[in-house]
This record gives sequence, structure tokens and C-alpha cells, in this order.
Amino acid sequence: MICYEFENCGKALANARDLELEVFAGPQSVSYEDSDMSLEASKMIDIAGRFASLVPRIDTVNFCRITGNTIYTDLADELIKHYAHQLVNVSGRPEALHSTQGFSTHLRSLHVDCYLKPRVKLPYIRTDALKHLELEAVSSGFDWSSFVADPETGNILFESLEYVYFGTSFLPRVNVDGIEIWRTSGGKLQQKLSMPSLKYLRTFASPIACSLLASTIFSEKLETFKLAIMDKAEVELTNPRLNSLPVQQVFSKYASISSSEHNDNDDRGILLVDFTTFTNEIFSIPELADSSFLSIGYAQDDYLDVNKLQWDYLMKLAIAKTIDFEVLLDLIKRLPRLIDLIAINVCKVSAVINTNRTSGMMPETQSLVSCDMKPVEQYSSNLQRLSLDNERLKWSEEASVDIRNYLMARIKTLEFLSC
Repeated sequence: MICYEFENCGKALANARDLELEVFAGPQSVSYEDSDMSLEASKMIDIAGRFASLVPRIDTVNFCRITGNTIYTDLADELIKHYAHQLVNVSGRPEALHSTQGFSTHLRSLHVDCYLKPRVKLPYIRTDALKHLELEAVSSGFDWSSFVADPETGNILFESLEYVYFGTSFLPRVNVDGIEIWRTSGGKLQQKLSMPSLKYLRTFASPIACSLLASTIFSEKLETFKLAIMDKAEVELTNPRLNSLPVQQVFSKYASISSSEHNDNDDRGILLVDFTTFTNEIFSIPELADSSFLSIGYAQDDYLDVNKLQWDYLMKLAIAKTIDFEVLLDLIKRLPRLIDLIAINVCKVSAVINTNRTSGMMPETQSLVSCDMKPVEQYSSNLQRLSLDNERLKWSEEASVDIRNYLMARIKTLEFLSC
């Protein structure tokens, strides 16, 4: 039941600043028609009004955790309307925002989860003070005109924005000329995003996301850029120059793939980039040589083909998925500028080490030295830091010594080695 006795807590709540409403309705939604509470929409307006008069100082709302429940969605919608003029932080689903005309100039943080609501119109949003923006599951039908455009340039200027997170690959359809803003009349208005103060940006690697990146004027202050590639890996660039021509050319290339291969009626935009092709493009850019980091996850499908990789300017690499020791060694040889490598699930180590023992190629182990010993291959590598492990089967101390000896004899640039 809904409790109407919050008046009893009036004094205790009078100075409250944060409001969170969490409702999970289960498989079937609860609406006015099938509710035994028989509450009318007018009752929600009354409840919201009374609550707002008793708790007048709310400046932060989190209504993201309301699913499948018309009654509480309407309550959230009414509450946001009451507080919209003073809200500083807003987190909610579109259905809890649809009645609000706009937010105040004080709005600093906005998080909207548009899952199951692909074509959504947000309230009027002034971007003057906005510092933190998260949009999840936004589709090609997303209407960017909710954000106020600069009257001089026509661009949507996020003057104070420092943090942006586009949480899925369901991003707005755009092209390299700008963003397509879908109006109810069916017309399209193209504009660019401008983020002169941006410090952190994270999104997912899809052609539609690349289209968005190709249509944005980035800050020279950008400190971190993270680009997730499905569930497989994440590219991280430190102090990246995303406005540079080579980087923009990569984004534009994949943006054109989006334009040519997506159906205009497809809201999902989930055409995903090929892991090898995309990473080869990113890590062939000299401008990123000082900042590039790739983290490969646990996904065990066979997408890491060392023979096809061209990561000439990759500096740091972390691998969580299972990888054979021999494949890892081949990878090291193919990454000329790699300085830092972590691999936490290295397997089939003994096969490589034992093979080299029997063939007389381990001078680092004194007991194996013989007059017919073959020369040890020296890797052409700049690797300085190397950490290896096997999460499932911990190596014995003897095995760890063998691995260290094997690697130190072949990689002369190593300054730190852990295994």
C-alpha cells in the first residue's frame, strides 16, 4: 500500500536534499485499471503536492529504478515537476520526465536511461551549468533539440560539461556533417556538439557511436577517453587529441558505415565494429602513441588473431582472457612500442619451456648448458614491465623461476617482471 502518513515525518524531512524512489513491479506492470488501490491520476498530483510542501528543499532525484508501474511512474513525474525549478542532479527514466517542461539553469548532472523508450523527447535543458551527462540506450530517434543550441553557431554548446557517458551502443544516428535531430514533422536539423571543457568521455564502439564522435568538437582538456568494444575489450586513451585529423578520419570512416548499412527505421543502431579491424585503425595512429591502452576482457570466443593485428602504436596492454604462452610471445614480438603488459590467464607455459630445454635453447639455466646449444632468439621489443599469472592454476616457485629466466634471456629491455 501507499503510505499517506508522511506528514508525521514533516520536521525530520524538511531539510532533506536527496529523493530516491525505487519500485520493481515484476513481470506484469501495475496500472490504474488493474490496481486494487483504485488510485486516480489526480490522487498522484495531490500526493506529490503534499510531499513537496513538506519536503521543499529537494535538489537531487533518482527515479531510475521504477519499472513497469504506471502508478509510481506518474508519482515520480509529478514530483519532478514540483522540484524542476531547483534540481541540481536528476537521474530518471523518460516516463518520469515527460510532463516537466524544463529544468533550471542550476542543473549540473543528468542521467537518463531510455531503455524501452527509444524515441524520447526530454524536457527543455539549459546546458550552462551541466557538468555530468549520462545517456543510456538512446536511439536514432533521440531528439537533441531538448538541449539548448548556441544562437550564434547553431551548435549545441555544453560549455561546462566535464563528464560524458553514453552507456550502450544504442546511440543517435548521425553522420559526419552533424547530428540528425528528428522532429515530429519528419524534418531533420543537423547540428554539432561542442564540449570545450570535457575531461572524461566513455562510449561503446559502434558505427553510430563513431558518427557521434565524428560530429563533436572536443575539448583540448580531455584527460580520458574510453571506448568499449562489445564485451570483448576497452580502449583507453589518456590526454587524447580526438580533434586531430587522423583520429577524426577513423571516426568518420565508421560513421559512413553506419549511414550506408543502417535502415532509417532501425532504432537500435547495434551494428558493431569488427574488433581486429577497428583496433588496427586506432593503434596505427602516431598521435596516440603516448597514451594508448587496451584492456581485453574474459570473453573466450576466438577473436584475438595475432597474425592479423597491426597495433604499431599500442603502449599498454592488459589481457584477462585465457591466452597460450606461445601466442603471448608472438604478440610481444608484433608490438614494437609496447612498454607495459599484464596477462592474468596464461596457459600452456610448460610446453614452450620444455621444448626449448630439449632443443638446447636455454642458456639461462646453467644445468642445461651444453656445447651444442643453439643461440637464444632476441625479441625486438621495447617492453619494460611484464606481469604474468594463471588465475586457475597457480605456478610453482620452480615454474615461476623458469618463466622469468626464459623471458629475461629474450627481452633485454625488461625493467620489471612478475610471474
